[in-house]
Amino acid sequence: MTLVTNAKNTYESKGLREDLANVIYNISPTDTPGLSSFGRASAKATTFEWQTDTLRTAISTNAQLEGDAITSYDSRAASVRVGNYAQISRVLVSVSGTVEQVDKAGRSSEMAFQMAKASKELKRDIEKNIFENIAGNAGGATTARTTATLGAWLKSNTDKSATASADPTYTTGGLPGTSGQTYGRSDGT
Repeated sequence: MTLVTNAKNTYESKGLREDLANVIYNISPTDTPGLSSFGRASAKATTFEWQTDTLRTAISTNAQLEGDAITSYDSRAASVRVGNYAQISRVLVSVSGTVEQVDKAGRSSEMAFQMAKASKELKRDIEKNIFENIAGNAGGATTARTTATLGAWLKSNTDKSATASADPTYTTGGLPGTSGQTYGRSDGT
């Protein structure tokens, strides 16, 4: 097929408007199954604590004589007080007044768009942290507090490195400000 002589075509035309969809497709995964499946509570201090307890090992030799006199009682273990640190995480967003006012494709407000994106990024950061092996840290004036993550609380059924000879343990501690308060792993990792 031959182009008609002197026919104007799009290849040489100037000032054609673009065909830009008025939607933005986010192609990053945003599912956070760990974060979504865990319960939530509000912390009222930089350290939050709870107690754990365990049952004794089950035994198969617990048959007793009928009418047997009780002369002693089984020892009972006390509950264990453990805790963690409240970590501060953030994603910073800033937009100029001009970009908020100009005509944009795919969004009416640049600030709202960036805040929604930052919220998803923060959720993914928290999800990643949950499954890392990070010990808790009380922090200080020049060090940020860190929450002891799930890997720091595992006590058994772990895949140890070639240099680790035992399952990790967490260290219990006293109230904030007392000695011995370290939360999370105490095996040096």
